[in-house]
Amino acid sequence: MSDAWRFLFHPRLETRRALGLRALREEGGLRDAILLLGYSEPMVSIGAFQDIDTEVDLEEARRRSIVLFRRSSGGGFAFIDPRVYMTLGFTGPPGWFPGLEEAMEATGRMAVEAIRRLGCPVDYKPVGDIVSGPRKVAAVVASRLPAGFDIGIPINLGPADFAPYEKVCRIPPEKFADKPFKETTGYLTNLSELAGREVRRQDVQDAFAWAFARAFGVEVEMSPARCTPEEERRADELGGVMVSPERLQRVSSRTRFPRVPPGHILRVGRHKARKLITAHVLSNGSGHLAEVMFTGDFFLRPTDGLAGVERAVASAWGTPRLQPAVADALQPLEAPGLTAGDFITAVQKAVGNPEGAA
Repeated sequence: MSDAWRFLFHPRLETRRALGLRALREEGGLRDAILLLGYSEPMVSIGAFQDIDTEVDLEEARRRSIVLFRRSSGGGFAFIDPRVYMTLGFTGPPGWFPGLEEAMEATGRMAVEAIRRLGCPVDYKPVGDIVSGPRKVAAVVASRLPAGFDIGIPINLGPADFAPYEKVCRIPPEKFADKPFKETTGYLTNLSELAGREVRRQDVQDAFAWAFARAFGVEVEMSPARCTPEEERRADELGGVMVSPERLQRVSSRTRFPRVPPGHILRVGRHKARKLITAHVLSNGSGHLAEVMFTGDFFLRPTDGLAGVERAVASAWGTPRLQPAVADALQPLEAPGLTAGDFITAVQKAVGNPEGAA
């Protein structure tokens, strides 16, 4: 049994403080702490690789007063209806898990035990989904940090109003290609619906405290768990950064391709493997790939390693080296559920060339 973990429970927190605490956790600044947050405003959480230009209507978000912020981890949109939405997160020490996919699976199975304790019939589905039959209940998002594995789990306690968010988020139809539902409303369910009763925020804290201690062999301190003054100060600094335009614009196809040179064409292709990959491909009239940009709903660490995958595709396109070159670029990275072929297929769909030949 290790030293006790603090359970930091904030059922409804002012937006910047909440986002600041999330960011503090993501940078490894909340050691030995489980963070369960509720929110005060409607928000959309954007994945680390989603394109702000093609996947988000910024003007509609402003009109509807929906706060946008970009996570450090991958995956897709999370719609935050403050009436019913919470997130649970923690930073697991480096020795807890051998890799990113193992971290997601171990945490997902811990979450399954917690949610079953609330009376909900759920299972874990790789990579990162917690499901009840064909419907999604929650998800595990994760990234590897110097301090360990940052883990987040978005949870809907009750039915959310997705209509405003679906006006802001442009979800491609390929997202649902492997699912029996073709829209968010049918695809997502919630704890109260599954349990057949109202699931309270305190119920979620109790269930996850029990499951976390059981799964990871630690003691969990429920009360009076508090942030330190230094943690609060740093969280307030980070809160403003989380909603900054600079952070949102980290992945921007418009910035990457400010203009299309004469004799070139910019095409977009999407491929739904275990996760969704979007390829933005700039090519000339002879089929040479001048530049490739990958965006989408997937996990990959370190995030700057994606540039190497893009270069490998562009440089080896149309040659026998294509598959091994992309595989070599992926080899040192963690990309749960993805293969070299998935990235190549997304480019093939963009250029309409199934052979990848120039």
